[in-house]
Amino acid sequence: MKIAQVCAYFQPEFGYDEYYVSKNLVQLGHDVSVVTSDRIYPLKNVEKLLAEIGSKYTTRKRGVGVSTLDGFTVYRLPSAIELFLDLNLILNMRSTLKKIKPELVHCHEPILGGSALAAAHKDLGFKLVVDQHAYATTFQETDSFKNKVVHYQYLILRKRIANYALKRADAIVAVTERTKQFMVDVHGIPADKIEVVNLGVDEKLFKFDAVARARVRKELGVSEKTPVILTAGRLDPAKKLDQLVKAFKKLRNRLETRLVIIGTGDEAVEHRLHKLVETLGLGKSVKFIKFVNKSKLAEYYSAADVGFWNKASITIIEAMGCKLPVVIPDQTTIKAYVANKNGLLFAEDDVDALSEQLYALALDKKQRLKMGERAVELVARKYSYRMTAKRLLKIYKRCLSE
Repeated sequence: MKIAQVCAYFQPEFGYDEYYVSKNLVQLGHDVSVVTSDRIYPLKNVEKLLAEIGSKYTTRKRGVGVSTLDGFTVYRLPSAIELFLDLNLILNMRSTLKKIKPELVHCHEPILGGSALAAAHKDLGFKLVVDQHAYATTFQETDSFKNKVVHYQYLILRKRIANYALKRADAIVAVTERTKQFMVDVHGIPADKIEVVNLGVDEKLFKFDAVARARVRKELGVSEKTPVILTAGRLDPAKKLDQLVKAFKKLRNRLETRLVIIGTGDEAVEHRLHKLVETLGLGKSVKFIKFVNKSKLAEYYSAADVGFWNKASITIIEAMGCKLPVVIPDQTTIKAYVANKNGLLFAEDDVDALSEQLYALALDKKQRLKMGERAVELVARKYSYRMTAKRLLKIYKRCLSE
C-alpha cells in the first residue's frame, strides 16, 4: 500500500507517533512517505532540548527538501506562516501529493493547520484518514485569562480547520477515549464514526536492561536496596509535580527512598519544584535530571523501582515497557494504563493517598517485580507501535475497499 503520513511538524529525534507509525508500516511491507513542514514543533526552550539530547540541529529549522529515514521518504515543505504558536500553514501540499500519488493519506492533528491542507486535495484520488490527539481546547486545563483566550481561539479558528478535514475523512481516529469524547462534544462528530487507536511505544528501545540498571544506580549513588521513585516528561503546571514532592516527603519519613525527576519545560515550574525540595529538606534525596534522549531514558526507567505520573503521557507506556510499575490517579483518561494489575491508583489531588500507594510499592519488592512483568505484557498486547500500525492498517484497508 502506498501511504502518505501528513503532519504539520515532524521531529524524529523526539519520537512521536508520526515517526514510529511510519517506521513500523515500512517494516510491515508498505511504501510510506511523510509530508511535513521545514521545522519541528515549537517546544519551549527547544534549542536547549536539542543540545541536551545531542542533536546535530541547533534550531527548529530543518530546511526544504527530500530525505530518507528508516525506510520511508520525508518531504519537508516550506511553511508559509505560523500563527498562535503552532498553527502552521504549509506550501506546495498539492504538488507534493500529486508527485507521491498515495492510495491513502493519514492526516495527523488537523488543528495544527498544515496537515488539514491535505484534505483539500481528495480529488487526486486518495482515501483520507484523520486523527486527533487533543482532548481539551487548551494544553493546560487551568482557569486563567491566557487559557480563556486559547479556548476561544480554538473554537473560532482551529475547530473550523479541523472540522473541514474531519468532514472529508473516510475514517476518523482518536488516540484515547477521552479524545473521542472531546471530538463528540466539541466537534460534533458522531461517536460511531470515531475509532480509538492508542499511541504506542517502541518495544525494541523501551525494554528492561539489567546492566544499565546497575550502571545508572551507581551513577546516582543508590544501592539496590533503596527504592527509587521516578517521573519523566515536560515540566508544566498541569502535571502537579508539587504533589509528588509533598507525597515523597511523607514517604521519606517512613522509608529510605530516592526521587528522580527527569525533564525540562516551564522555568517557573522548575524553579518552584527546586524551592519546594529545598524547603522540605529533601535536597539529598531528590535528583533533577535535564531532558535526555530516548535510549538514555530507557536506562533510567530500568534503574527505577516505581514510576509516577499525574497526567496521561506517552512516557507512562515507555516506562511500562521497561518493567516499571506505575502509580497514577484514578482518572477515566489514564487508569487503563494499569488494567493488567501493573500499578496502583490513588485518589486525584490526594497527597496522603499518593504517599500511601508509593509506600506500598516501595516496601514490597516482590509485588513490584510482578507488576513490572504485567506492565510488559500489557505493552506487548495493547501499547506497542507495532500493534498501533497493525490497527491503523485495518482501517486503511477498509477505506480502500469501500
